[in-house]
Amino acid sequence: MKSHRLDYFCKVAEFGSFSRAAIALGINQSALSRHITNLEKELGVPLFYRNGRGIIPTEQGTRLFLRASKALEELRSAQQEVMRSGDTALNSVVIGMPPTLGRVLVRPVTERLLAKFPDAKLRFLEGLTGNVIEWIDEGRVDIAVFYGSWATHRLGAEVLMEEKLCLISSKDAPRLGDTVPSAILGKVPLIAPSHVHGLRRRLEVLAAEQNLTLDIRIEADSLDLILALVKAGFGRCLLPEQAVRGELLRGEIQLTELVAPEVTRSMILASPNNHPRVHGFHEVAAAIKAEVEIMLQNKTTKN
Repeated sequence: MKSHRLDYFCKVAEFGSFSRAAIALGINQSALSRHITNLEKELGVPLFYRNGRGIIPTEQGTRLFLRASKALEELRSAQQEVMRSGDTALNSVVIGMPPTLGRVLVRPVTERLLAKFPDAKLRFLEGLTGNVIEWIDEGRVDIAVFYGSWATHRLGAEVLMEEKLCLISSKDAPRLGDTVPSAILGKVPLIAPSHVHGLRRRLEVLAAEQNLTLDIRIEADSLDLILALVKAGFGRCLLPEQAVRGELLRGEIQLTELVAPEVTRSMILASPNNHPRVHGFHEVAAAIKAEVEIMLQNKTTKN
């Protein structure tokens, strides 16, 4: 029985809803449902009663929830204990992240790690948030950093910072001003990634909270494509300032801060829970955290 399936099961039981649990976990609802169905097949018993008003655990599901919650907490404690006593020698590591973070983290993290471990083998995997989460669950990466709501309830996950999202427009688009209410997102054509991307889910959660109807004019699952379409004037997009600093400095785009409320998302550091952590894990995590701290300091200085 895979521990991440138990984690999924517990979150569904807590929320009483596949859709809300999927948002909290940062995965597709269909994928979450598939994991639960596979767990039920593995155990040979139904774990939830499903009806139009939601879901509730069966008797077997309630028993599993009580035991699984305790077991996952014990695993968290054991992992933290092992982390504190881990080997610091770094030989090789696979690091996953989305393109928005790859732009700002890959080079400085590489410089930090190779300065200390010149013979280390580094591999970076870049993908959408949904892909990165799958890589973590499958153990394809040793450590990952990404944006989303999927966070501290999962083993090996830590929120590093809250990143503000801004409205990005073509340099030739009508000027909106330095700040604008976030309700503007329901009034302008948008270019956004597809539903597998954490940024799209963040947009949809915001729209639901503010009762907005989004005009997703174009979908593109590539940061470069999104920016190219924005620069060409086909619509606006939502991105953190750090990810488009180069374009801003070159005068290729406009940036407008969203207020009332601000739109933020969590930057999360995570690692797989289904295999031992790579030697030197703490050194890699420390390098990432150090660069994130610099990002925070730069934001503070700017403000």
